[in-house]
Amino acid sequence: MGRVIAAFLTMACLTGATVPLEARGLGHHLKALLARAAHAVRSLEKHYTAEFLTVPQLAERIKRAKKLDEHRDQLESDGAVFSSQSQVDQSSSAKDKWDKFNTTLGMHNNEVNVFNIECSKQYYADDLALAQKLAQSD
Repeated sequence: MGRVIAAFLTMACLTGATVPLEARGLGHHLKALLARAAHAVRSLEKHYTAEFLTVPQLAERIKRAKKLDEHRDQLESDGAVFSSQSQVDQSSSAKDKWDKFNTTLGMHNNEVNVFNIECSKQYYADDLALAQKLAQSD
């Protein structure tokens, strides 16, 4: 009888552990994507439907997240430089640099929005380690 109860509880725990996770990240994209892996789907049998990222797709998202984070860091650095310079320099060339920076920032924000939409799919927890290796090998 005790074995039946233990088996039932084990099955209940395994069933409860198959709750899917969205791969959409906020803020620091790569950190958010990786941090949420603890809550990703754990399943013995995988079904890659349209709602689930495959290992290669997840690896591509990891690479894109790294690039977006690097680009964001560069934009923050550039913004700080432009901000300090604009206090002193009000010339037309400084305004042109600001306009170019704002255009680049807008394009970056559009890329982030597309990334977040594309990463709203779920993935399997054990696929994350494989995807990280694949992303590093490329």
